[in-house]
Amino acid sequence: MEPRADGGAAQVRAAAWDAPAYVGPFSRKPIGGILTLADGRLTFETDDGTAFDARLNDLDKVGFAQLDTVMKVQVDGRKYRFIFTRPSGAGTPALLAAGNAGDLLGVAGGVGAAVAGTAGAIESRKAAKRFKAALADASS
Repeated sequence: MEPRADGGAAQVRAAAWDAPAYVGPFSRKPIGGILTLADGRLTFETDDGTAFDARLNDLDKVGFAQLDTVMKVQVDGRKYRFIFTRPSGAGTPALLAAGNAGDLLGVAGGVGAAVAGTAGAIESRKAAKRFKAALADASS
């Protein structure tokens, strides 16, 4: 990521869940963690460790869907579909419950609301739009 004209770099950090587009009896379960865009890298950390840590130039694809409530990323051929509110039935990752959420992107009701699942599509859209703006800023 190139530095911005003001000398800073775009940075966004939020609670996020990699969730399947369709939920059914054979769907994989959503995986929660922390999605971070900083220093020219996009990183997703889960309770099991770092799912990916990629330079922005190395991302295969980045896009936004469903009125900017979903962020889609492809890294090394693997597709991720991030939402920024806890899906029904998904657990709260220990990574978020362990106090690592202090500086996460504040959605309406704070990160506690996102973790509790009380934040909805509007708050998810706000978080996705922050990533979208930061990615555009990083590429300019």
